[in-house]
Amino acid sequence: MDQLIERLEKIAQTMVDDGRLFGATVGVVNFKGQKEIASVGKVGTGKFADELLSVNHIYDLASLTKLYTTMRFIQLFKAGQVTPNTTVKSVLPAYGNDRVTVGQLLLHNAGLPSSVRQVPALTKSMLETDIMAGDLINEPGRVTKYSDVGFMLLGKVLTAVTGLPLVTDMTANLLTPKKLTASGYRVPGIGGLQAPTSRFVPTEDVPVRGGILQGQVDDFKAICLVVRLAMRGYLRPHLMHCHLCTSG
Repeated sequence: MDQLIERLEKIAQTMVDDGRLFGATVGVVNFKGQKEIASVGKVGTGKFADELLSVNHIYDLASLTKLYTTMRFIQLFKAGQVTPNTTVKSVLPAYGNDRVTVGQLLLHNAGLPSSVRQVPALTKSMLETDIMAGDLINEPGRVTKYSDVGFMLLGKVLTAVTGLPLVTDMTANLLTPKKLTASGYRVPGIGGLQAPTSRFVPTEDVPVRGGILQGQVDDFKAICLVVRLAMRGYLRPHLMHCHLCTSG
């Protein structure tokens, strides 16, 4: 464990020294549950250029949260609540396509586009319309193409199947059982991970949203849906239409 984390730390440090990264956090977990974590470099550039990155900083995990979506659906498969062959329309009658299945969504081969329309005035209503339209660019099951639309749709399927809000279901059936007890959602009106803004690693500079984004999701789709997920833990792990963050 010690040798492995040292090797990873050296690789990360080399990338920082070469200017490929501002900073990085690396971690190792073995089958015994033992873990090691280390951080190198700085939090960012500009006003963050002198701030050392630490294992306590919180990351927005963006699309890596799709792993958690997949884990939750494996649980549903085992419980017999849905199967990979369950059609989306059988769960969501308003969905515009009767051929797309849950399994295809998870495998990114449902034939859906990678994203929704990207227009300056995108609204939640427009986004919901794009998600539920069922418009395909390929035949289901034929072509593998990474799709955010598919995983946002899985979020709707999960809510319909369990009858629970996404936040409630994921916390009760995945985060808590997996002992990710320091994890939680950051959802307006619901709460979640409480931490000072300074602990969040900044993601990008978006002038139309006030400049540097820190402690808030940067994905334009998640902003429209007004949902984000934050997580603290030793993993550096898109829950459906949510965003996940982690710290050491």
